[in-house]
This record gives sequence, C-alpha cells and structure tokens, in this order.
Amino acid sequence: ELLEDYQLKIYETHPGLSPGLASALGLPGGKSFHFVLSDTVYFDNRIPPRGFTNSGFESIQSQPVDYTYEDGQYWDETRYNLPKTSDSLIVTLYYQSTSKEYIEFLRDENTTNSAGQNLYNAWVNQGKCPPVTMRQERTTVNVTITDSDNPPTLFPYGLEQNYPNPFNPTTTIVLDAPAGDGMVRASLTLYDVRGRKVVTLFAGALPCGSQREFVWDGTDSKGAAVASGVYFCRFTWNDRSETRRMVLLK
Repeated sequence: ELLEDYQLKIYETHPGLSPGLASALGLPGGKSFHFVLSDTVYFDNRIPPRGFTNSGFESIQSQPVDYTYEDGQYWDETRYNLPKTSDSLIVTLYYQSTSKEYIEFLRDENTTNSAGQNLYNAWVNQGKCPPVTMRQERTTVNVTITDSDNPPTLFPYGLEQNYPNPFNPTTTIVLDAPAGDGMVRASLTLYDVRGRKVVTLFAGALPCGSQREFVWDGTDSKGAAVASGVYFCRFTWNDRSETRRMVLLK
C-alpha cells in the first residue's frame, strides 16, 4: 500500500478512454489501465525535462494535463506546512515503476490464461516493487520569535487557493509576498489546461511581507470571456513559483 499524507505530491499520468471510443468498445469511459486502448490523457503532472516548451510537447501530444509548467521549466515546487516546533527536515524523492493497482488490474482482467496471475505472483515474490529513493536532502529550520506579546502579522508566503472555487462569474486570488525588507519581483498569470497563457493579472514589484488581492472576472487579455473549464493560476516571485487549480463554471 502506498501511504500518503494529505500534503504529499505524486507525479504521475492518468491515461484513459474518451467517451466516443469507450462507447464503440463497450467499455467504461474515463481513466483506465487499458493502456493499449487509451486514446486520451486525463491528468499528467510529470516534471518536464530540460528544453521543455509547451508548443513542442503539444505537437507530440505529451503536454501536461490539468497542470501547468512554463516554457523552459524543468522543476516543480511544492509547499509543505511544518509543525512550529520543527528544527530540521528531510526531503525524499521516491520512484515507483509499477503500482499495486496496475498489477491487480492485469491479474483480474486476464481471463484467457494464467499470465495475469503469473505476473501477480512474480510481483509478490520480488517484494511488490517498493518505491526506490532517488534523492534525499537534509536541512535545518530556524524559528525566530521577535515579540511574543505583539507578534507581527505574517502571511502564509505564496499563493493561496482562490475563493470561491469553483466560481462564476468572479473569483478572488490572494498573493502573500515573502517576509523581509524591500521589494520582490512578482507576476500572477493564468493558463488554460493546455498551458496557454490566458491573462496576466499582475507583473511588477510587491513589498516584502505584504498581501495583495486580485479579482479575475473570467476574461482573457483581450477582455473576451473564456469558456467554462479548469484554469491554473501561477504566482512567480524572484526565481520561485507556485500554482493553484481553479474551476470556472457557467
């Protein structure tokens, strides 16, 4: 069993059958382990390689789905809330080549011979393909209390989830600039599910330790209304970025 906590991020792809093909084959539509039959991808947040461009990957039908990366981005960042008593942390990246769900699917779907059961038995005998550690980093966490009686107002630092979500016709997006002195370079840009830029709501400098709210009315950079669907809000500051998923329902 792959145990998860609610903050853990898993990079994976979910192929499946479109409604049209599913109907023609007499199979359920949606996400599926029938990889040979799959004609669409419902989700793919795998980190791109160096040299990534949205147009290049779209041309070979390998673009991110229900997630977004900017051209040239070959990394991802995940926000993780730590207990206030933390003094150090260990970050580990795991890789798992075969999942329990996929092996069980192959075993249960094969009714013509024993190949499915043989595969399952081999998987069990080899330790059930546990995740392998690819990289691990260790660092310390410094907590500073400036005034316990009158603590300063501190924001979560980053991009908060928009509200309401789903929304119609408008939604509010809150940016929390990192603590410190001076200004921070920042931008707030919205993308569609194909990674195409819809509109830039902000590009400029934010005072460190400040909070800003922006309202999106469901229009693109030309003022035209966009269609219902999933959109991604990306907050970039200095050399870091964070993304939130939004749903527009009309």
